[in-house]
Amino acid sequence: MNAYWGCGRISFRYPDRPVVDFQLTDGNNIAITDLAPADVRFTIAKLQGSPLGNLTGSWQSYLNEIEEPGVGPGTEARLQATYERDAGEFTNNGDGSYRYRMAVNLNDLPAEILAQAQSEGLDLAYQPDRTHRVAMQFDNSGDTANPHYDWVPATGATEGVFTMDIAATENCNRCHDPLAIHGGNRREIEYCTTCHNPGSTDANSANTVDMKVMIHKIHMGAELPSVQAGGFYLFCCLRE
Repeated sequence: MNAYWGCGRISFRYPDRPVVDFQLTDGNNIAITDLAPADVRFTIAKLQGSPLGNLTGSWQSYLNEIEEPGVGPGTEARLQATYERDAGEFTNNGDGSYRYRMAVNLNDLPAEILAQAQSEGLDLAYQPDRTHRVAMQFDNSGDTANPHYDWVPATGATEGVFTMDIAATENCNRCHDPLAIHGGNRREIEYCTTCHNPGSTDANSANTVDMKVMIHKIHMGAELPSVQAGGFYLFCCLRE
């Protein structure tokens, strides 16, 4: 399999089942034509408003699963963001361009997911007037990227839209060179935050895996007040 260099474009069509069109080339700008359905993952999230009423609040994934506690102090099932891979309709056009129509229907999410979200106070309703993000992960590749595309479905706008950047990947890479989590193919914060947001919780520890909370606590380590008081901070993040 060739090394992935990046994504030329991502577009969004059909509000019920998103369609992603993208172009792949390598570092020499040569088309990559051998991408298989199992080699790419997709996430999709909306940018929710903050309690102050603006649109620079937090990302909320439309793709979720219910995690049951198995180890640790957690006792309740919790919603956790996930990705979609090889579940929808994948088209390889043979020239380095691809299309993927997601299996998820944004206007008809599974009833059990909606019920769990409601119990946690989360809103998974499709809101086309909000900024949305599609992001991608490529597997089976030594050199990879996590392209993302932000836009407002109601207008199609991609410029001048509200967004939310938790951190800059370049800043992370001052120490983590490169930032490479969950097997090494998740390297860009814009992708990470489509799952690691306030709508995702580790059921085993009952701790949030929201990026801004989780990363700050990991980096504080022994300096956390709760740890200094004799406690501990943990979460189980075993997702491939």
